[in-house]
Amino acid sequence: MDDFDIEVTRLRRGRDGAPPDASGVTVAPDPRRPRGDSPLTDRRNTRTRLLGTLGAACALLIALAVLASTVPQARDTLRGIVYGPTATPTATLGLGEPIVFFEHMVPWGTLKVNGTQVTVLDLANPAFAPSDGSISFTTILPRGRNMITYDAAPWPSLRCVLMVPIAAGKSTCPLVQPSQDQQTHVIGESRLVDLGATVDNLPPDALASLKSTVTHLFNESSAPATVQPGEQYLTADGTTATAQQPLLATLYRKVLDGQCGGICQVEGVSPARIDLWPVIVGVEEGYTYTTTDGTVIAANVPLVPQKLRQSSTPVDQYTVSLSWNAGWQATVDETYTTPLSCYAATYWLNGAYGGTIVPQMTAQWAAANPADGCVTRVQLIDTANQTQGPPMYLLYRFGQMFVVNQLAASYFTGMPFANAYAEALAQQIIAQHA
Repeated sequence: MDDFDIEVTRLRRGRDGAPPDASGVTVAPDPRRPRGDSPLTDRRNTRTRLLGTLGAACALLIALAVLASTVPQARDTLRGIVYGPTATPTATLGLGEPIVFFEHMVPWGTLKVNGTQVTVLDLANPAFAPSDGSISFTTILPRGRNMITYDAAPWPSLRCVLMVPIAAGKSTCPLVQPSQDQQTHVIGESRLVDLGATVDNLPPDALASLKSTVTHLFNESSAPATVQPGEQYLTADGTTATAQQPLLATLYRKVLDGQCGGICQVEGVSPARIDLWPVIVGVEEGYTYTTTDGTVIAANVPLVPQKLRQSSTPVDQYTVSLSWNAGWQATVDETYTTPLSCYAATYWLNGAYGGTIVPQMTAQWAAANPADGCVTRVQLIDTANQTQGPPMYLLYRFGQMFVVNQLAASYFTGMPFANAYAEALAQQIIAQHA
């Protein structure tokens, strides 16, 4: 039998902590492993730490579940931890925020964002804003897909999607650029949505109904009044003429067609009541003069001389306040519902005296046929006694203004005295009303 030798090598760590291999050669330590740890030790420690972490997490979740079942506020907190925060509008306005403005609304319309009704002001009419800032022009949208709905009869309902931030090809809401006047209200990366409640967007039947309502409100034509031979009347070119024969004068008011003349959208004008929708109506007013056999002598004659008018045409613009309840309801300022000859007298005095006389007008009375004229009583304030002075009487007739009594003649110097026929008519009106 052959002899053989067995060499036993003592396994011990080298001076640097590395275990020797079987040949007695020291192996260099792994620089990624802490000194004194073996791979087996690493796995054992990692497993221990993982089990400890899982145990702590389970204990925390059990505690939170118990707390949520007894405290409602804690339940909401737990829901937020598990599911994350709910998308809500940003509280602070600033550059880059998803702010949306709206324009062309009517007071009875209903605006909803993601199914929730919101109340905002019409950016096309910034004068509607209350001074206390209680209502904003804007609403702040959650990021992502927002559904906008607007219902305002008689316009068709609007249903559209607004993406925040705006994504080309995904947002379907009608977006417009703010006007120069609107820019003062627009901030940040905001968007302006046109809700479309304008005169131009009305369905044909609703527009026809609106025109009929407004026409009924304004259109009028008086019975003919006689211009006596020798009386003066205003002509279409703004000069005065003297009747050489009896003429018939018809006083009229009519709504015009076309762009304001017509019915036009109000932009930035505040009516007396913000719960009504204002529109501008173009109206022509004046006299038509014919002979007794119907021959037209002068047509479309303004109510007052051109030098006293604010425009170059016999057209006035009135603000009409509208509402809708299965049909249009329209109202105007009471100033425009006075007899047309009295309205003309006020217009005449305001243009001639810059509004200083109008506050002293204490009464106006139209003739039985308004085309015959209107008597205006003026009483100046006696500042010493804080009382009204004696009455002065003026007569508006056929586009002219005349004094009726001597006191008026002494104050309104240069204004002609009414002739005998016109003075007798004025005295008759005064006796009936004063």
